[in-house]
Amino acid sequence: MASTASAAPVATTAWAYQTSFETGEIISGLSVDNGIAVEADSGNILAPIDIFEEVRVFAPDASLGGTPLTQFSVQPGNAATPGNVAVDLETGAIYVNEGPQGQQGRAWKFVSDGAPTPTYTLDTDFAPEAP
Repeated sequence: MASTASAAPVATTAWAYQTSFETGEIISGLSVDNGIAVEADSGNILAPIDIFEEVRVFAPDASLGGTPLTQFSVQPGNAATPGNVAVDLETGAIYVNEGPQGQQGRAWKFVSDGAPTPTYTLDTDFAPEAP
């Protein structure tokens, strides 16, 4: 008896859970924020860490989820607690807002130099309008 061929797998547009960051890579104080964002060009993962007043950047890694790459301070020399981070898909600009520990409702814009280990520079001309 001849064996029958099985149907070929069909590709779909979907996502699936692969893994988590290592324990302790993303920590948060009392904040309920800490949304992450992914840079379109590099795939780097950006995660605001409120108690350290910085955004940590992870290189994508299929088995670990992400490996530490670099970090940048939200506002060097001033107390600032990042809450969420977003990436402008057209310009690549990084936006960070102040989390609930912050009292001033600030927001910042950063620009990446695009290097393999990127440097992020605060855009001092960015002035968001108050709601």
